[in-house]
Amino acid sequence: MNKVTSLILTVVLFALITNTTHTQNIQRVRIDFETPSGFIRHLLLGFTPDNTANDGFDYGYDAMNLDDFPDDLNWLIDDVHCVIQCVGAFDSTKKYPLGLYITNPGTFTINLTELENFDKEIDVFIYDSFENSYTKLNESDFENTTDVGEFHNRYFIAFKNPSLTTRDIISKDISIK
Repeated sequence: MNKVTSLILTVVLFALITNTTHTQNIQRVRIDFETPSGFIRHLLLGFTPDNTANDGFDYGYDAMNLDDFPDDLNWLIDDVHCVIQCVGAFDSTKKYPLGLYITNPGTFTINLTELENFDKEIDVFIYDSFENSYTKLNESDFENTTDVGEFHNRYFIAFKNPSLTTRDIISKDISIK
């Protein structure tokens, strides 16, 4: 498939996933990545409640990244770099890998821009496997400074922070006098 055909398919897929009546039940998580030089990459993670998509690459749901920017963030699906990833029904225990590509070192930002079609609000985290840390995007942007490089299996979108437990939250509210 040549780049023009791929680009046309990407535009059509994006229109289908974001605008048609048929896909209104797809739950969407929209995030933005701001590069050290100020460029913004929009990424979309969709959930199909009827499991018509899965965690692998699904033609008709996932959209390949056809750009070649010096600094970029993409979904990593079966070694394919994507700007749209659609998976099965929402599962708060799953993590979705991101690929970070930096040629201009500096500070980058990842933020949650919108949640769509969820019955109740969900928590969205950036998990940094190198730091073993979770940043809740619902409350603040994720900011990090990096050197030049490609970073696979370091950053993930997650929906639970296993380091927070009910016991931890309750014990913080208890005071002894």
